[in-house]
Amino acid sequence: RLHLVGSPLGERYGPALAGFVHDLGLEGAVSVTGSLSGGELEAYYRAADVFVCASDHEGFCVPLVEAMGHGVPVVAYGATAVPETVGDAGLVLPTKEPLRFAAAVARVVGDAVLRRRLLATSARRAAELGVATSAARFVELVRGAVEG
Repeated sequence: RLHLVGSPLGERYGPALAGFVHDLGLEGAVSVTGSLSGGELEAYYRAADVFVCASDHEGFCVPLVEAMGHGVPVVAYGATAVPETVGDAGLVLPTKEPLRFAAAVARVVGDAVLRRRLLATSARRAAELGVATSAARFVELVRGAVEG
């Protein structure tokens, strides 16, 4: 099953996406959740086998860190700051070729050794990017700038 979590942006994207899913005959396999409460989002993270991000327009991309923090392996397109955000804690792909994404997802789901490595690395990466660590690093940088 594919769960597209969140609300489609703009007025045309949602209907176009629904039409695409219909044309492929995948209504029973694909859901678009719309906006979710915090608890509902938590439930999707807990149930996920893999988090996939193929966006062209991500900056830091908080959902990547959220997924890593929830113990969900990441497969992402390496646009903008995504490679730096994910680091070695996920599979970052150089293109958005659908077969490449499908193969990466299948590998993360089916390769127990890779999955364990990604989960261990993603827990460390999420901690490095967490609020406490980021705040301490920010204070350190500001002190260095003021004192330097």
